[in-house]
Amino acid sequence: MLVSQRQIRKQQKGLTLVEVLVALAIIAITMVMFGYFSSSLQATGNSRRETAAANFARSYLDALRSQWQDLTMYRDGGRESGNARSNPPFLEVPDGFTFYTVDIERRNVTGVVVGTPTQFNSTAGEAAFNWQDENDTDFMRLVTLTLTDAQGETYTYSTQVVRPTTDQTP
Repeated sequence: MLVSQRQIRKQQKGLTLVEVLVALAIIAITMVMFGYFSSSLQATGNSRRETAAANFARSYLDALRSQWQDLTMYRDGGRESGNARSNPPFLEVPDGFTFYTVDIERRNVTGVVVGTPTQFNSTAGEAAFNWQDENDTDFMRLVTLTLTDAQGETYTYSTQVVRPTTDQTP
């Protein structure tokens, strides 16, 4: 029996169920792959920021510990000897970050806070640190560095620096 062209066209007006299911499967696989790649890119960006923050904190806290190995720098910031270095040190804010703050608490031998805590803000560029030791009771300093990125997320690092003795002075 001969089928006319008109009858064939009438039978094929839409898509078959198999064709629709194959198209949906392709779309679903594509969406899953885009989701995977976007989450990978986001994780890579987060890791990059965390690594940059950790490297900056390590550099800053090492520079601070290096300066405070000298008893004169630890006690009065080197002001008596006419030292022109910023104490605590000032380092440029790394790319992708807006500013950092350094909080310094002075503590005595038993760990009790002595004097008032000091905050150094990188946007101000100058620390309002009280370099006068009260009867040489400043035994240790707790230093907390907080770095803020462009998205407002903060990264916090801390260290303790013990007062050097005269025989450790370079």
